[in-house]
Amino acid sequence: MRRSLATLRLATAASLLAGCGNPAGPSGDGAGSAPSLRLDRTSVVLEALGDSAALTATLDAQSTRTPALSLRTEARYLSEAAVLDAEALSRGVIRALAPGSATLEVTAFGSAPAAVTVQVRPRRPAIVAASTAAIGDGDTLRLRGYRMDALTAGSVMVGGSPAQLLGGDSATLLVSLPSLEAPDCSAGATRQPLQAQGADVVAGIEVLRRRRGDVKLAVGQALQLTPRAAHCLLLAPEPGARYALAFVDTRQTTRAQSGFEGYLEGPARYTVTVRGDGTAARASSLAPSSSRSPAPERMRSSLSGAGAEPTDRDARVFARATPWRVGDRFRAMDPSVDTLLTARVVAVYEGGLVLAAAEGQAADGGRDTWLARADSALRFFAAEGAGVYRRVITANAPTTSAGSGQLLVLAARDNSAYMGFSESAEANGRVHSVTHLNLATPLPSSASALRLISHEIAHAWQAQYAADTRPAGAHEWQTGATWSIEGTADLLGWWLVGRYLRIEPNSNWDWARAMEQPASAPYALLAASTRDNFSHGYASAASFCLDLATRMVREGASWDVALAAVVRGSLDGWYGYSASGARREGLAARVRPLLGAGWEPGSALLTWTLSQAVDDASTSDVFQNRAFLSASSGPNPTQGWGAPAVLRTGGTATRVNYGAIAEVWGNAASVSPVSSSPNYLLIDDDGRGGAYSLAAAWNGTPLGSVAWALVRYK
Repeated sequence: MRRSLATLRLATAASLLAGCGNPAGPSGDGAGSAPSLRLDRTSVVLEALGDSAALTATLDAQSTRTPALSLRTEARYLSEAAVLDAEALSRGVIRALAPGSATLEVTAFGSAPAAVTVQVRPRRPAIVAASTAAIGDGDTLRLRGYRMDALTAGSVMVGGSPAQLLGGDSATLLVSLPSLEAPDCSAGATRQPLQAQGADVVAGIEVLRRRRGDVKLAVGQALQLTPRAAHCLLLAPEPGARYALAFVDTRQTTRAQSGFEGYLEGPARYTVTVRGDGTAARASSLAPSSSRSPAPERMRSSLSGAGAEPTDRDARVFARATPWRVGDRFRAMDPSVDTLLTARVVAVYEGGLVLAAAEGQAADGGRDTWLARADSALRFFAAEGAGVYRRVITANAPTTSAGSGQLLVLAARDNSAYMGFSESAEANGRVHSVTHLNLATPLPSSASALRLISHEIAHAWQAQYAADTRPAGAHEWQTGATWSIEGTADLLGWWLVGRYLRIEPNSNWDWARAMEQPASAPYALLAASTRDNFSHGYASAASFCLDLATRMVREGASWDVALAAVVRGSLDGWYGYSASGARREGLAARVRPLLGAGWEPGSALLTWTLSQAVDDASTSDVFQNRAFLSASSGPNPTQGWGAPAVLRTGGTATRVNYGAIAEVWGNAASVSPVSSSPNYLLIDDDGRGGAYSLAAAWNGTPLGSVAWALVRYK
């Protein structure tokens, strides 16, 4: 007996030790197993979505109604819908979400797990989920649930409106709903509750309704807005949607269809205001400048003297009878004052270019250095630039006089703002030109010298083109508007700098980084200086001209053919009407064979603007600036053509590009571009379906000539 008790004590101690090592888990031979957990039931049936049940678990004398529940297996009736609510399970509650069955593990008090089976078998049809896309005319709403084929016409409603049944099966029902009427521009996208007669509906299911007139775009798709859409822009609620909204004053491009586009009298700027839903009008709107839109500079007023007798200055340069040679000294009018200066010929180049400099005048950075950089630029121009200009402007090189057969480039110091200019005049039936450079203008590199000199020499070639193409019977020879004269000169100056630096014109070049380097900055300046002043010419108009040429090249033209069409066409005028009233071929006629018979200036300006706005932020093949990387994003807010503001549906607008004349309040922005020039705003909608009021004004009155275009870039 004692021996038996001793043996029993040893066995008990061994069992306790084993239990300390694994108190909850069963041993391999069953010794030391935790006590069994008892449940008040081993199966649960829930007959309605949202119904819940609780288990009572007992271990010895301990009991709980919130044991730990975890999902062991699940058989879903709908593959996308979980049978039970996971959050409720974490609280020890079984709650039905969708039809199907599941097996749960139940533990409490450190016990071994017990099991319970759950079946969700709704007593009547049940709607579990609805497609999330916005629904309107022509769309299909997809409902998922249980015994859906038992639902009848009129039983499914959204916001009280009955849906039309299109078909389906026991798990899927397809219905349609019309778009909502949008009587004004004061309401964004609408979400309405889903209801069903004779069926259960999971709580919280809402349907996003489209409004009649919603603008629905795929990523990369653009739309030129109708007057109605422009009055009230309703964005279809598309998740993640981002837009660029471009606008342009088309008064002058419209006028150009029947005559020279002319110059606008009145404020130099017009104002566009875009207000999001619920944003009140600004108490005091952005006031545009009251100054007159500037007339073309005429290459510093030098083209206005067509047919006039030579001036004193003309007599000394335009009437020269012999070629210039290196070392020649001659008298000429000082461009800054009405006195004579003495100039000396520094270099004569192949093709008839002459560089002369005023004697006794200092140059920025040192005269020797300045002249050396100008000389380097002119040597490159003589070797390559003149050939380009012959191919894309006119085959006849401009000259300063018939007797010289050369083009004079005269450098003299002027402390005013001009960097250079070209003057041209007609005498004895021929047009002659002189190119002037300012010794006070810094030339930090040969590339910067090339850009300046190529631009100014381009004006002389433009005058020669005007003379060469003067229609029979025309008394004057001048060509187009400021944007065309200064824009094409800037384009050609930039083009030659690219050749000088060996940069491909469609290489998506990282211009923002290059702005830090003096050698490459002249090329980057085209992107850095482009903004909402197209009608003033220079970089902005050059960027537009480059955009046209690039599109022609992508349609199969060579660069020479494309540049010639764009440069000559721009000088001709949009539709061929020049400042003098003479009729030439015109830009539209020159580009339509490749860009389509429907090409017109307003749409082209909008396309170019959107290409700047979303460049490299969109996968669209149409809206890209192929010359520059992220054309709108400069190293600081005043470089590159950044958006003046970003509007945010459901939020507030923010000011972005401080180089533009603009202001923001609430979720609204006012922008004042130069008259006849485009600009743009960005809209971050992200599925909210914003409603935006668009308006334009000039000189305080509504402006109906503004064209609008929208592109979705994300």
